[in-house]
Amino acid sequence: MNWRRPLMMSASAACCALATVATTAGSAASAATTATATSARPADTQPPAGHLGAAMPVPGLAALNVDKTAEVSLVRCASPGFCTAVGDYRDARNIEQAFVVNETDFTWGTATPVPGMAALANGRLNEINTLDCPTAGNCTLGGFYTGANDNSQGFIDQSTNGVFGNAFQLLPANNQTTGIADVVALSCSTPGDCTAAVEGPPVRGAGPDAISVAFLITETNGRWGPLRPVPGIPGNDTTVNTFKRGGGQLRRGRPGVHRLR
Repeated sequence: MNWRRPLMMSASAACCALATVATTAGSAASAATTATATSARPADTQPPAGHLGAAMPVPGLAALNVDKTAEVSLVRCASPGFCTAVGDYRDARNIEQAFVVNETDFTWGTATPVPGMAALANGRLNEINTLDCPTAGNCTLGGFYTGANDNSQGFIDQSTNGVFGNAFQLLPANNQTTGIADVVALSCSTPGDCTAAVEGPPVRGAGPDAISVAFLITETNGRWGPLRPVPGIPGNDTTVNTFKRGGGQLRRGRPGVHRLR
């Protein structure tokens, strides 16, 4: 049987970590053993400038990944050796769950579920779509989870000095009755100064043909403002959501300035 296991790679000079998903054959025991390999890497064993080090499994992910299917989807590095990676794994019920893991001074920590997600999603599907880290240890991530009535709800979580707080729901609970919500892109100029793009409830159509309302929400000095429609796009049944997952991007600018494309 094959299992998909995420691997981490670090480059000493590019302030970057690369993530790949390797598919290997073997026993569950060997998969678990490999996935719990240590990520510690002393400074004197760092790869030469501009060169990639050896790939390694994500520490701690084997203990979470009961169904043996996981991947790293996003990696952001504020400086060399200080990165954050996010992805997903399958729990014992084969339900996709999001995880986060931090690298500090070229040493990867242990992967954990998104803090607070157990209370929000209650074991239902959740996924991270976007991640930004303007400075080392200070990151913001966003995505969606499945609510009690099977509608998607947007969420955001943030870390301070490498520690993530509890994820919080982006839309009020009563929005669960109106359709989907999903944080699809975000950008942070500095810690506490971010703008996120949100896909709101569909105004007409269904499934892949649904047309949704596009919103922006801005954080200033650590406080998130209200959702507001994207300027220039009328909020009626002709609204077209252009934030395609993995497509729409917010580009970082000076505090309070973010470019959408």
